[in-house]
Amino acid sequence: MDYSILLTADKTLFSEYRNVPLLQFLGCAPAEKVPKVIFDALSPYTELQEGLPVRAPYDVRLVESVLVDHLGREKVKVVTPKNIERYIDNDTKVVGVSTMDPLGLGPVTMMFTNGGRDTGYTKYYFYQLIRKLNFLRNADGKRFKIVVGGPGTWQIEIRSKVMDELGIDHLVVGETEHVLPQIMDDIVEGRADRIIKVKDYPKVEQIPLIKGATLHGLLEVNRGCGRNCEFCLPNLRSTRNLPIEHILKNISVNVKYGEHSVWAQSEDIFLYSLEDHRYMNPNWDALVELFSAITGAEGVKHTNPTHGTISAPASNPEKFKKLSEAMKASPDNIIGLQPGLETGSVKLVKKYMPRKALPFSADEWPEVVFEGTKVLNENYWVPAFTAIVGFPGETDDDVIDTIRLIDRLEKELPEKIGEKAHWTVTVLSFDPLAALADSEFFDVESQLTEMRFYLIYRTWRHTVLEVERFLPHIVKNSLAKGILTRFFRYGSKKVLDALGAWGKARGYDPEKALTITA
Repeated sequence: MDYSILLTADKTLFSEYRNVPLLQFLGCAPAEKVPKVIFDALSPYTELQEGLPVRAPYDVRLVESVLVDHLGREKVKVVTPKNIERYIDNDTKVVGVSTMDPLGLGPVTMMFTNGGRDTGYTKYYFYQLIRKLNFLRNADGKRFKIVVGGPGTWQIEIRSKVMDELGIDHLVVGETEHVLPQIMDDIVEGRADRIIKVKDYPKVEQIPLIKGATLHGLLEVNRGCGRNCEFCLPNLRSTRNLPIEHILKNISVNVKYGEHSVWAQSEDIFLYSLEDHRYMNPNWDALVELFSAITGAEGVKHTNPTHGTISAPASNPEKFKKLSEAMKASPDNIIGLQPGLETGSVKLVKKYMPRKALPFSADEWPEVVFEGTKVLNENYWVPAFTAIVGFPGETDDDVIDTIRLIDRLEKELPEKIGEKAHWTVTVLSFDPLAALADSEFFDVESQLTEMRFYLIYRTWRHTVLEVERFLPHIVKNSLAKGILTRFFRYGSKKVLDALGAWGKARGYDPEKALTITA
């Protein structure tokens, strides 16, 4: 078949956020509270060459690679929303849109937008993009179809009326590398269902190499999990590990385009090439081999994984130290990681995530979090934890357990390891996913309790402390360092003040959050 395809994503996914760690979460902020001029200043579009993005989201690059092999290089282009109209012509039959949080239902966005009462920038810019595409085809009489895919499709699937509201022709749900050419042919020929669900998974050898550079140097090293947390979508995915040779070839593409960092995408990096599926003891030799190869690759200056479970470093500090050495961790080369703290409640860990603590028992979870954080910090890693409020059946006692764990981290870690102690916790709203899909979304407006407010306030207060103490060490650009450090110090304190006022309006005293101690 002979047709052309454009691939894109909304603006929040096409920015490197000035390479400030965790600023990617800015897309979850409410447009009503964060002025657009500030958001746009902090989230400029990625670099363009001859109108096309030098770097693009990793999942868009995967789709591009499959379709280039199917249709040819000239028939497939990755473009930004900024100038997409330049590339739409009469041969364009599909505009594919990748999405992460299209309706603002993600757990971070739901927390930041008061349960969706405000509009997160992820939703704002997704709607703007889809409406722009509809305007372009209606104004010019084009006949291309708008096809939405990516990790955020679950949101549109559960609220499918949005497809009619926005004029989305097809929704593609699932991993598609092994079936994408047929899906696109069926869409162009008018044979495809409106919602296309792909229930099986590509084999490792069906996951293509990228043909263009990725944002942040993000490259996946494995997919799936296996810890069986009941609230987690990645747990539903088949576990696969990409060979080191595959990863190195992708790195070479990024380096060619000037990207010298490797952000190793994984649901849990410590499950790479796992052999002990019963107790989940990491395959340390495989991890050291992987990251020795990454750091040894030509042109690579820094690497860090995306996600990992805190029980792994706690389980074997000596082997974790060797891994850190392979990654060249040091005071001048901090390694970031996003683990799930989730809760300090042993009751909830046993109920919803008993394998998360392995190789330890669920009863040991609070101690696992503390010791794991200590080991990370001692080896120049900084965890950016997430915690969840609103689990089904959650009580004030469960929330108090989480606050006490945070209090212990805040007070005891510096006593043990001094100035190396650094971490953050971001509180997320419970989303009904995976095995808990029949539950209800947590609504921060109507379901906020005094203890839940104290948890949110306490975690944000610690973020302010970390902005004061740690941010200057991780912003590398000397010009940006002074400006951004002052901006974030001011901004984080303003958010804390607003949060305190929000609690007081509901009758809660923010200072009482500090009286709940370990």
